[in-house]
Amino acid sequence: MPILIVHCNLNRSDVKSYKSRQSVFTKEIERGRRPEQISCNGSIFFVQTPEGALDFANRLIAKSGMNGEKDRLVVIDVSQGKAYIWGCFDVDIKAKFPFLIVECGP
Repeated sequence: MPILIVHCNLNRSDVKSYKSRQSVFTKEIERGRRPEQISCNGSIFFVQTPEGALDFANRLIAKSGMNGEKDRLVVIDVSQGKAYIWGCFDVDIKAKFPFLIVECGP
C-alpha cells in the first residue's frame, strides 16, 4: 500500500471555524483506516492507504469545506515522487518543480 504524506494549512482567522474544519479534516483522513496506518506530527500526517494520492486529495478537499483562497493542501505520494497541491500556493512552485507538482481539486 502506498504511503502518503499529507500537509494541510487551514486559515486560522476564525478560530471556531478553524477548529471545526480541522476536526472534519482529521476525521476524513482517519476514515476507513486503522490507527497503525496513520501517524501525525502537528499538521503533517503519514497515511498508508490503497487510495491514489489524487483521489485522496480530492476527497479531502470535497469533504472538509476548505477554501481555495485561504487554505492549502499538499499530498505527497512517496512511491511516485509526486506532490499534489491545492489552494493558495506561490505561483512559482509549479514552475520550479514541473515534474513533481500536480494541481488537484475542483
